[in-house]
Amino acid sequence: MSMFNRIVVSCSQETPVLHYHSIKPGDRLAFYSRRKVRKLLVRANNRFFFIPVSHKGQFTFVDGASNCLPAILSELAADSTFPFRMLYQKRASGSSEEDPGLPAGVPLLVSGLISEDVVLATKIYEQKTFQAFQLPLRTRITVVVEREAVDRTKRNILLTDSDSYAEEVSEDVYNGALKG
Repeated sequence: MSMFNRIVVSCSQETPVLHYHSIKPGDRLAFYSRRKVRKLLVRANNRFFFIPVSHKGQFTFVDGASNCLPAILSELAADSTFPFRMLYQKRASGSSEEDPGLPAGVPLLVSGLISEDVVLATKIYEQKTFQAFQLPLRTRITVVVEREAVDRTKRNILLTDSDSYAEEVSEDVYNGALKG
């Protein structure tokens, strides 16, 4: 057993990551490990997104010789020339792969690729853990260590489907990442 439990005492920003995982002030979280997640920097209609290369959605190229061909994000990240445009296509309603925050049928301008620091986290209620998610370290939350808290939860950590969703970010966050 280890001392990993924390309690979230305040969230100074509302982010899609916190919203997708229903994290509210006062929720108990366990933090497990720090890692890096590769994300595409995307702009669409004056909105800004970080899209993990693990995104499970369907994307197609918009321009050039690749027009209408599928875009495999994990392959794009390895050797792409930026910028380029692609479209996100929503699947059948109710699919766990449908991203609720990403606009479908709108050209997405992909400007670059970043590796973002995240911490693997999971929400705890009583002695039950929810599916894990990757919380960006840039997220502004205040945590306090619970006194004599022991992590008695099982270590079978499964990532939630929404962990691969796009995250809408502010223009400042986007520009900061672009300058990198």
